Amino acid sequence: MEINNGVSVYKLYGRKGAGSVCVQVLLEEAKAPYEMVWVEDVKAPAFLKINPNGKVPALQLPGGQCICESAAMMAFLAEALPAAGMTLETGTAEHALMLQWLVLLSAGTYESILRYFYSERYGEAASVKSRASEEIDRLYGVMETELARKGPYLCGKQISVADFYLTMLASWYEPDMAALGKQFPRILAIHNTVVARPSWKKVQAANTN
Repeated sequence: MEINNGVSVYKLYGRKGAGSVCVQVLLEEAKAPYEMVWVEDVKAPAFLKINPNGKVPALQLPGGQCICESAAMMAFLAEALPAAGMTLETGTAEHALMLQWLVLLSAGTYESILRYFYSERYGEAASVKSRASEEIDRLYGVMETELARKGPYLCGKQISVADFYLTMLASWYEPDMAALGKQFPRILAIHNTVVARPSWKKVQAANTN
């Protein structure tokens, strides 16, 4: 168990500007004690003992258990850290939507973003990047339509961890935020709301220094 001055703490392994951002923001929102560990080499033997998949983020819980996959961390921490106010009542339709969006954002949008930025890993780079861009816009189009029906947030009137996850992904949109807003103004509105929060600003500073 990680202890800091007698307090159990989380340990978050990540890279600057990577998928650990949204998890770090959630820990800040909850004012939870945590240690940030910047990982230089995800293939290093020491890190592979933490996450054999060789990817960040990874999160060590106060009891010592490590979990991987950023969407799983967000869903878990939203429940484990109610002080953040970022989850929705279990068993409700809104909670079901929150889980749906987290999985879609992780398995769909995030995966397409990886293909866009690291297209050479997936085959002929130009065609992979083009298809990835089309898929990102398609998925954002689905979200934009749902936001028009049920917004202003992904799960309705209450902000949740799904919106924080979306904000992280949307912040990587190319060519820029103006282009995002032109096509997906409701997604940009969520992005702008989240990045204005003190937790996001603090994490952003830590990730750019």
